[in-house]
Amino acid sequence: MDGKAKYTPCGLRHFFASTALANGVPIHEVSRWLGHRSINTTIDIYGHLLPSARDRCCVVL
Repeated sequence: MDGKAKYTPCGLRHFFASTALANGVPIHEVSRWLGHRSINTTIDIYGHLLPSARDRCCVVL
């Protein structure tokens, strides 16, 4: 072992969010659970997992 933690809080947070989205939890719920001030933050980080999420959640100007 190199003394580094196998799991980090940040890694677990990303795992949780990715797993929730992969299992059909609406992105606005995940955004709220993660405490993001804006759903755009959630989409910026996890949107690649749901390519149509921005179209469903946001008005594109």
